[in-house]
Amino acid sequence: MSYIDANYGGKIKNNTSTIKFFNYGTQIPKQGATGPQGATGFIGASGTCYGDYLYWNNNTSSWKVGSNNINIGCDAGQINQASYGIALGYHAGQYKQETRAIAIGYFAGQTNQGENAIAIGVLAGQNYQNPRSIILNATGSLLNSDGSDRTFVAPIRSSYNNTLVQYNTTTNEITTNVNPFDSIGNLDLSYKNIYKVSTINNTDNIIIDPSDNLIINGTTNLNPTSNILIAGNPYGLSLINNNSKIYPNSASFLAFPGYYTSLELGTNQTINPISPSGFNLVYGDYRNYTKSAGNISDIESLFFTGLQQGFAWTDLNTCKQYVGINNNFNYLGIDANGRSSSFFGNLNNCVLNCPSNYSQTITNITNVDSFSIPTNNINTNTNISNINLVYPACSNIGSGINSIININNFAFFNTSSNFNLTGFASTIRINNMYGLLLPAPTSVVGLIVNNNWGIRQEWSSANNWFAGISNQFPNITTTASAANAFLDSANSNRLFRSTSSIVYKTNIETLNSEYADRIFKLRPIWYRSKCIDDRKDWSWYGLIAEEVAEIEPRLVHYGYQEDAYEIIEEEEEVELDINDERREQGQKIEIIKKQNKKLKKDAIKVPNGVAYERISVLLIDVIKRQEKRIKELESKVEKINELENKIEELFSLLMK
Repeated sequence: MSYIDANYGGKIKNNTSTIKFFNYGTQIPKQGATGPQGATGFIGASGTCYGDYLYWNNNTSSWKVGSNNINIGCDAGQINQASYGIALGYHAGQYKQETRAIAIGYFAGQTNQGENAIAIGVLAGQNYQNPRSIILNATGSLLNSDGSDRTFVAPIRSSYNNTLVQYNTTTNEITTNVNPFDSIGNLDLSYKNIYKVSTINNTDNIIIDPSDNLIINGTTNLNPTSNILIAGNPYGLSLINNNSKIYPNSASFLAFPGYYTSLELGTNQTINPISPSGFNLVYGDYRNYTKSAGNISDIESLFFTGLQQGFAWTDLNTCKQYVGINNNFNYLGIDANGRSSSFFGNLNNCVLNCPSNYSQTITNITNVDSFSIPTNNINTNTNISNINLVYPACSNIGSGINSIININNFAFFNTSSNFNLTGFASTIRINNMYGLLLPAPTSVVGLIVNNNWGIRQEWSSANNWFAGISNQFPNITTTASAANAFLDSANSNRLFRSTSSIVYKTNIETLNSEYADRIFKLRPIWYRSKCIDDRKDWSWYGLIAEEVAEIEPRLVHYGYQEDAYEIIEEEEEVELDINDERREQGQKIEIIKKQNKKLKKDAIKVPNGVAYERISVLLIDVIKRQEKRIKELESKVEKINELENKIEELFSLLMK
């Protein structure tokens, strides 16, 4: 062997010759191995920096000084190696190694290794390693990257340890922390929060049991005293369960492919209005949405929905039934501690199941689709002040043995009085207010409606009320086969059907003609109307009710005039809606003022209208008597005519 001595440096071995690195600024021209085939002459080269080295350049068949780049090994960094690249190993970084890339190992980073990329190990990042990626490979097999700014390590053994590796995205530091999972998968989050939870894969059930344990596929133990935070993630928590399902093969099974929550809300505490004070709320599920990012830019195209739920049925099959949200309330509570229930509402199904020998008292049941009271209990007492149903579906309303049910007000549709129409110094005008509006369909092509019932009640013999100040029926048609109708102003404007059947009559006797002749005392008049809806330039014929009443009271309708009523302003306590924000400040009710039209205590009924149709009954008697008299007179006239004829015949004979 032959050497070139230097003061400092390592060694380069070329075939059987070993050459020491030379010191910075020192040129040592001595005989030595200057080519792959042995000694062929002198080496004369100068370094520029401490640590420069010699390497053999096969392209120029000469020794070169390496400074900005490092390439050691057969064909390492051979072609187009960029500045500050490092290639160590057989064919490491061989072709187009980019700036500041590092390739160490057999074929590591061989082709097109990206800038600032690091590949360590056999075949680590061999082909097209992405920029700014790290590959540590000890598998002996190819391991490439699939994106920039990523780290790839193989192999990694799966084994339980009591610490976890963590990465700080701010300082880029890798640290360890306590492992919240034990060796069998139990998770204890009592000491930390969970940040940026994205997906839990291959999990059938996640349940928090009554002992505060989290159950994941039968594996238990979570003390849920922490929060799950998803900072900055616009998609929130995601549950993806798209696999084909295998449902139980049993009668009346229930399946929950999505979220399943079962919560016990009971407590052994004493919760009363004094301690703690205020109005205390317990939400089974609480969601609060806020837009408060300070963005005042135009968001015309941004629409918000509190809860979006959709169900797409795409199978060529029949969907038997679909209910969007099914909210059921089964109340087995009782009146206890001197208390009663104030409000049950916004329910699909409400069941009042009073236990035997107890009482239930509820002030308001509102916005309920289906309502029922079972009949299988004994000695119960259920009292309800107001029931307002949204979709009138009531079933099984009855009482058990020796049981009582009291309902004060039962409304199928009730808007309540929680809409205030007080204008203060302003004026509120409503052109049309509809208690119930049934618009026409957008298209009636092919539409056949046999019977169109705006309001139809097919049960109960009680009164039906249309309680507006002015009730109008604008589209009533006429018929020749029905009895007259009568609107009784003396009885809250009740609408009566005037009947003539003997079924509705008693103490029947023929009319005394003396009463019928009273119609001759009536005074027909011509007049103009003072009614608001009548034209002022028209005139009418008629009678005056007060005059008719003095002649024959049975030809008059009696009622109350407008001056018999007074407007009384009353205050009423109204239960706040369950979603009213004022409940969170402890307010349960509000006082509203209502104006009611009431009859004065000294009001009396007065003649209010003429029963013109009854005059015809008297006229029939008059006409019949006149008809009889006419016939009698005609008979007399006929006899007179006969006598006149005979006299004329006698006179003719005498003249002869």
